[in-house]
Order: sequence, then C-alpha cells, then structure tokens
Amino acid sequence: MLIGGIVAPLTHCAIAMSCVVIPAQYDEALPFSEGLALVNQGEKWGFIDKTGNIVIPLTYDDGFPFTTGMALVMKGGKWGFIDPTGKPVIPLTLEGALSFAEGLAAVWMDFKWGFMDRTGAVTIAPNLDWAWSFSQGLARVRIGDRWGYIDKNGDRVIPPEFDEAFDFSDDRALIKLDRLWGYIDKKGNRVIPPQFDNARNFSEGLAAVKIGDEWGFIDRRGNLTIAAQFSNATFFSEGLAPVQIGEKWGYIDKNNEVAIAPQFDSADLFYQGLAAVRIGEKWGYIDPIGNRVIPLQFEEAFEFFEGMAGVRIGGKMGYIAHPNTEGNSCQSLRFNSTLSRR
Repeated sequence: MLIGGIVAPLTHCAIAMSCVVIPAQYDEALPFSEGLALVNQGEKWGFIDKTGNIVIPLTYDDGFPFTTGMALVMKGGKWGFIDPTGKPVIPLTLEGALSFAEGLAAVWMDFKWGFMDRTGAVTIAPNLDWAWSFSQGLARVRIGDRWGYIDKNGDRVIPPEFDEAFDFSDDRALIKLDRLWGYIDKKGNRVIPPQFDNARNFSEGLAAVKIGDEWGFIDRRGNLTIAAQFSNATFFSEGLAPVQIGEKWGYIDKNNEVAIAPQFDSADLFYQGLAAVRIGEKWGYIDPIGNRVIPLQFEEAFEFFEGMAGVRIGGKMGYIAHPNTEGNSCQSLRFNSTLSRR
C-alpha cells in the first residue's frame, strides 16, 4: 500500500510569471488538497499550509492527502484518519485503508476488505479480496481472481467476471476480458465490447484506445472519433489531450486539430490553464497555445492544484504559485540550493 528546513546559501533563479513561495526543502511533496499538502522529510510525513507553515507535524510513517475533511495516515504500521488540525477522527488502529470517497472508505480487516463510514462504523462487512474507492456510486472489487462492482449496500450489482476493472468515469468503466479492453455501463452492459489492445478511462466524453500499435479516441458510444494514429495518448483535460507522434509529445483538441506541435519529451495534462512539460532533463509550464509561461528549469514539475504546484529544485521539493494567483507579485525570485534539517 501507499503509503522544516532552514535556508542555507541562496542561489538566484529567474522564474517568469511565478515564484517559489514554499522553498524547496522536502524529499517529497504532494499536491495541495483542501488547503493542505502532504510533505515528507526523511522517513516522516506531515502537512503544511499554503504559507509553508507546518500545521500537522511530520510524525507519520505514511499518509494520503485530505479528502472531504479527513486524511488517512499511518504510524507504527496502523492506519487511521485525522482532521485538518491533526486530531484523530478514526483512531490509528486499522491494518489498512483507503481514503474516503462518497462517504465511505475501504478498510482491511481480518485479511479481507470492507467499508466504513465517517464515524468508523463498518457498513459493508469485510468479505472482499480487494476493494477500491467508490466512484459514481459503485466500487470495483475483487472476489477470487475476478473483478466486479458493488453498491453502497454491499450488493454485487455487476458480477465479478472481468480480468481487470477500473473506476467509473463519464458513466463508463474500463474492463479487460480475454486480453482485450472494452467498457461497461453502470448496469454491467458491455456497451463497448472488449476489442482494444489497450485503453484508458473516459475523460471529457472521450477515451484513448489502442488499435494495433497506434492510439486514437472513441466517444461514449464507441465511435472512433479520432483515428488511431498516435504512438501514445492519454486523457483530455480542459479541452486538450497530450499525444505522442514519433518520439515527441504535443497536444490535440477534440476535433483532432494540433493545438501545440509535438516538441516535448514528456507532457502532462492541463490543470488551471497550465501543463507541465519536459525537454531533456528540465521541466516547465506551458499555456493552451504553447507559450512557455514558466521556463523549463525544474528537475520535476507537477500539476497545479488550488493555485500551487510542486517542483523539484536541487533534489528537494517546494511549491510555486500559479501566475494568476491573487497577490502573486514576486519580482526578484530565489530558491534554496542547499538546506539543513531542523
């Protein structure tokens, strides 16, 4: 399962239209969620706010971001849930768990998976070999070596008959049967029969599918709306999807028009109007017409969430502010190159 630094000499760094607002000092730093971010130093995890203050000390052995006001954390091999002040809401006594989604959390008890509500009461008895979080009212579960879906009453509404299964999105779930991929609806109907060599979840009404050695996109009825022609393809986000043509990545729109020419070695999804891209060893950010809004200079760069994005500088993780963040008036910009721990 998934799981404060003191500034030393400063090195100048000109970062166009953005700034490092939380200095690079963490070994790992996850996206902000509900105003807090999960960060790691050494072997311990805790939470910081958007000013960089540690609001929940780095005392946990593992953790997940906040969802619906609760965060899953682990200490000494036991899992539980805390509130944004760090107060335990569900004591750290669980053998395993997943974050809350749609009011329920999957929990591992007596070598089986079940579900509990936000009070810690078990609502679906632990009788599943594996379980994932609820999405659009259903959760994918494994019974034996087959996957199916249950509802919030624990009823097996879609029998376990698939080799693999994924969460519902756009009222479609990606499933694998006899080495081929297709999609079902929430009644279990194979609305797009297994026929693809590989496939991804639906996003914004389209899904990337692989036919032979090339990727294209289908709509929710299974119509091939963008012909299979790409070396790789991922998901539509904010109207654009990263696609690989030959060795390079660019972006297309839903009409299969090239919005940003292939030129990147890696290209992530657009969030809050920006996408992280890489050329060679350096990452930066572009806007939807391909302008390099934040120059390629980071060792790693992640998506913007809640106006902040994690970046790696000198081996450490910090956060930059979105260029459009209110009050972001940084002009002379710096980041830490050498740090010591406290």
